[in-house]
Amino acid sequence: MKIVNKSFLFFCLINLFLSSVLSQETLNDEDSIAFYYKKAKDKTIGFESRLNLISNALNRVNNNTENKYFLQIINTKSYLHYSLKQTDSALIFAKLLLDRSKESEDFKMQKLALKKLADYNRINLDYIESYKYYVNLKELSKKTEDTLSAIKALQFISSIQSVIGLPYESEASAVECLGLLDEINSTSKVLKSKVGIYNQLGIIYKDLKNYQRALILYNKALAITNNTGYISTLLNNKANVYRELNKFEEAEKLLDSVYKRNINNKNSAIRNRALDNLGFVQSKLDKEIGIQNLKLALKYREKDNDEFGVYTSCMHIGEHYLNKNEIKNARFYALKAFNIAEKLESKTYTLEALELLNKLSDDKYVKEYITLKDSIQEAKLKSTNKYASVKYDYAKQTLLAKENELEKEKQKRLKFVYLAGIILILISAAFLYFLLKAKHKKEKLQQVFNTEARISKKVHDEVANDVYKVMTKLQSNDSSISNDFVLDDLESIYTKTRDISRENNSIEVEEDFENLITDLLLSFKNQSTNIITKNLSNLDWTSISALKKMAIYRVLQELMVNMKKHSEASFVVVNFSKKNEKLIIKYTDNGKGSTLKKANGLDNVENRISAIDGTITFETESNKGFKALIIV
Repeated sequence: MKIVNKSFLFFCLINLFLSSVLSQETLNDEDSIAFYYKKAKDKTIGFESRLNLISNALNRVNNNTENKYFLQIINTKSYLHYSLKQTDSALIFAKLLLDRSKESEDFKMQKLALKKLADYNRINLDYIESYKYYVNLKELSKKTEDTLSAIKALQFISSIQSVIGLPYESEASAVECLGLLDEINSTSKVLKSKVGIYNQLGIIYKDLKNYQRALILYNKALAITNNTGYISTLLNNKANVYRELNKFEEAEKLLDSVYKRNINNKNSAIRNRALDNLGFVQSKLDKEIGIQNLKLALKYREKDNDEFGVYTSCMHIGEHYLNKNEIKNARFYALKAFNIAEKLESKTYTLEALELLNKLSDDKYVKEYITLKDSIQEAKLKSTNKYASVKYDYAKQTLLAKENELEKEKQKRLKFVYLAGIILILISAAFLYFLLKAKHKKEKLQQVFNTEARISKKVHDEVANDVYKVMTKLQSNDSSISNDFVLDDLESIYTKTRDISRENNSIEVEEDFENLITDLLLSFKNQSTNIITKNLSNLDWTSISALKKMAIYRVLQELMVNMKKHSEASFVVVNFSKKNEKLIIKYTDNGKGSTLKKANGLDNVENRISAIDGTITFETESNKGFKALIIV
C-alpha cells in the first residue's frame, strides 16, 4: 500500500511539473518575458537559478530595446553576475545598460548603470575607472536635480582621491559635498552623509598632519550620530590622531573601549581594526601585549581575506620590529605589505611600504634622504594654505551673519505687511458687512412689497369683486333675491377672506407641527376632493428646524391652493418619508394636469425650498395629474 501511495504522489508531482511547463509554453512572448523577469526577482531562489531565469527573459526579448522589460532585465542580470562574483560579466552588462539607457534617454537607468560601473570597478580595485564613472554620475545627478545621488557620488570621489594620493582634491570634493548637503532639508539620510563627510575630512587632515582640525571634525560627526558602527569608526580614527600626537595613553583608552564594544560584533572588520590599532599603540607604550594583539588582528584579517586590513597589519608589525631593531622580522612584514600594495595597485600604499623598507636599509645616505624628505614634506604641509573646509566654515559663518541681518530686515517688512493686511481685511470686512446689510434690507423691503402686492391683488380679484357683486344684487331691488342668497354669498366671501388670512399670517410651528400639517391638508378636503396623508406621524418633527418647518408648511399650502384653483382633482396623496437624514415629501393628485408653466405660486414654492437648501421637482401632463417631489 505504501508503494502505491508513493507512486501516486510521484505521478502527481510529475504531472504538476509538466502542466507548469506546458502552460508556460502556451504563453505569448510578452507574458513569457514578464514571467521569467518576475521569477528572477524572487529572493527566495538561489542566485544561479535566478541568473538562468533572467537569461531566459533576455533571450525572449531578443535585443528589442523598445520592450518595457529590456532595461530592467539587463540591470538584474548585471546584479546577479556580481552577486555570483562574476565581476567581468557584471561590468559588461552594466556597460550595456548604460549604452541602452542613453539611447532611450532614461536618466533613472543611466544613473543606476553609472553607479554599478563605479561600484564594481571600485570593489575590483580599478580606482581610475571607478573615479571616472562617479564623476559622470555626479554630473548627471546634478543635471536631473537628484541631490542625494550627487552627494553619494561625491563621497566616493573624495574617498578615491584620498586613496590614490590626492589629499587636497579629496578635501575639495568633500567640501563640495557639504555645500550640497546644506541646500537640502536635514533628514536621517542627510545626517548620515554628513557623518561620512566629516569622517573623510578628518582622515584627510590627519594625513596632512593638521591634527587639531581632524579632531574637531571627528567630534562634529560624533555629535550628530547615535549609530554604534559609526561611533566605533570615529572613535578609532580619533585614537589614531592621539597616537600621531604621541598621546598614547588616551589612544589606548579609546581603542580598548572600541575593541571591547565590538568583540561579538558580526562586522568583524570593526573589531579587527580596533584590535590592530590597540596593539600598535600598546607597542608604542612598550607593552608586551602589543605585538600579541597585532598578530592576532593579522590572523583575523587573513582569515577574512581582508587585503587592505592585512596590508595595514603588516605595516604596523613591521614598524613595531623596526622600533625594536629586529631588522629581519621588520623586513619580512614590510615586504609582505609592499607585495599587497602592488596587488592592490595603490600608489599611496606602495610608497608607504617602500618608505618602510628604506628605513630598514643600512645605507647612511638612504637614511639621511628619508629623514630630509620627511622634514621637507612636513614643512611643506604646514606652509600650504589649502584647507578648503576651514575656508568653508569661515564663508558659512559670514554667510550666516549676513543671512541673520537679512532675516531681521525681512521680519520687519513682514510685520508691516501683516499689519497693513490686517487693517485692509478689517476695512473690507466692515464694508462688506454694511453692503450685505443694505442688500438684505433692500431684499426684505422688496419681499414685503411683493407680499403686499400679492395680497392686494388677491383681495381685489377674489374678495372685492364678490362684494361688488353682492352690492349690485342688493341695489337691483330684485324681489327674487332672498336673504338666504345674500347670506350664502357673504359666507363665500368670508371663506375666501379667511383663506387669504391663513396664507399670510404668522404660524406657530414649534408646538405640534404634525397636527398643524394635518389641519392644513384637511382644510382643503370636501365632498368632491379626498385628501390622504401617509407616514406623517412616523416622523420626528422635533429634529427639524423651525425655518424648515415654516417653509414646508407654506409650500404644502401653495400646492393645495394650486390644486384647488386649477387641478379639479378628486384624489390627493401626500406621502412623508426620511432617507439618509433627508426629509422626502411626495405630492400626487389626479387632476387634469397641464403643460408645466411656472406661475407666481410655483415660483414661490421653488424659492422657499431653495432658501432652505432643498430641491423640488414637478411632473405634470394634460389629463395625467400633477406630481411634486420635495427633498429637504
